[in-house]
Amino acid sequence: KDPEEGRITGHCAIGPGDDREADRIWRELAEQEPWLDLRELVRRGLAGTPEEAPLAQRLRGLSFSGQEAGSRFSRALYELQELHGEQLEHTADRALVATLDLQHFVTLPLVRAERSLGFLLVDNRYSGVSLAPERIDVLQVLVRFATGILENLLLRESLERSLARSQAS
Repeated sequence: KDPEEGRITGHCAIGPGDDREADRIWRELAEQEPWLDLRELVRRGLAGTPEEAPLAQRLRGLSFSGQEAGSRFSRALYELQELHGEQLEHTADRALVATLDLQHFVTLPLVRAERSLGFLLVDNRYSGVSLAPERIDVLQVLVRFATGILENLLLRESLERSLARSQAS
């Protein structure tokens, strides 16, 4: 989330970009040794770097206002939500659902000390695995860790900019 403009822009995505890529990844995973770690699975599962993956490219092209009255995606900045794409009525929400081809999904806010850093969106489009409450609980724990890491990265960037400015003057 850009705090100055109040806009939300896509930043990072992990996962297949379409049905064909999902099928390929699931087939390859079924053939893999069970001992492979996550890094190796990602390396084998994506063509090129994660930043070049079709889903990541599509997500980085997104930008929308975080202050749209009535938008469920604007509420995602502060509120955990379980949503169904076909039930969303706000124009901006419907556009995002269409762009990302979302059906059943969950938004988890990345909030630290009343400051929204954005949100994580998790869907089950390709896995078909139910977004059961237990899975959402696990995601909330992961989001807490991710929020702390993201906040530390933002603080580091801010310190580096301040240091660069002080050295330049």
